[in-house]
Order: sequence, then C-alpha cells, then structure tokens
Amino acid sequence: MKQYLKLRRLTNSVEINEVRRGSVVVGIGGYAIDKSPTKIATWALGSCVAIIFYDPYTSTGTLAHSLLPRPLRGVDLPTKYVSTAIPYLLRKFKALGIPPRRLQSALIGGANILQLDNGPNIGRSNVDKARLLLKKLSIPIVAIDVGGTSGRNVVLDLSTGTVYVWYTRSTFTAFSHRFKR
Repeated sequence: MKQYLKLRRLTNSVEINEVRRGSVVVGIGGYAIDKSPTKIATWALGSCVAIIFYDPYTSTGTLAHSLLPRPLRGVDLPTKYVSTAIPYLLRKFKALGIPPRRLQSALIGGANILQLDNGPNIGRSNVDKARLLLKKLSIPIVAIDVGGTSGRNVVLDLSTGTVYVWYTRSTFTAFSHRFKR
C-alpha cells in the first residue's frame, strides 16, 4: 500500500471554516467511525492524542480523542486511553470486515502544553504508547504531527482520505495528509 505525505498551509479562517463544515465532532475520550463522505473532527487537542485509522479501499475511518496513555484505575471509556483505544478500534474494524493489515494510521497532538521542567510530559507519553502499539501491530503511521507546545484541531475527511490539522496558537498553519488509495 503506497503512502505519501502532502503538506500545505491554510491561509485564512475561511479555509478552516470550509474544512470544519459538517463534521461529526468527537469529544475527549470519544470516537467516531464512519464511511465517506463523512468528516470526523476533534477540537483543542493539547497533550491528548488523536488516533486515526483509515481503510483506503472502503473509505472507512475512525478518529479517537485519547486523554492518557493508560488507565490509572478501571476503564470508563475504552477510547479515553491510548492502551485501550487502539485494540478497541481494531475490533470495530474487524466487525465491519476490515482487517488491520489494510489500515493506515495517523497520530496528531501530544503537545507539552504545561511545559513543566520536572513534571511528566503526558503528551509525549501518549504518543510513545501509540507508536509502540502500532509498531507491534504492524500498522503503518503515514501521517504524524505531534509534540511542540501548541494545541491542535483535526478534521479527517473520509471522502478524500485527508487529515487536516491547524494550531490553536500562533498563525493559521495547517498540515494536510492525504491517504493513498
């Protein structure tokens, strides 16, 4: 399965509003799974990470907004934690008849928002956990925009296989990746 990365900048809020229009919005700990022509979005990713899977053959995708790398106690929402979100989402794809070997993934977020010198970097821990699990499962990460100190907004457009990202601080810049079909 070929992959390529396409970067571009959104120059104004009109473009951002066009990308956002009609999106199904996922909150913290939530997820959505759907087919083209749906757009799935999440706002204000700080240290949280958006875990995205996409099947280019059926234009089916999912976006989960995971808060922490693993649960500290029991699991209230399976997609709230990276360690439980990934296997949960893969079970959802299997139930749809989509094998993991067909999936491509993207990771967005994982910023160090608090910038504590001696404290934990939850964003980095979220990203590290996701990378480790995806590597073990042999699911390629074909788009990644993680780290830094700025929050992010994300839209997954299932009709084009494009992941749009723009930052919540500084200028309107965007990272765009189109999954190869």
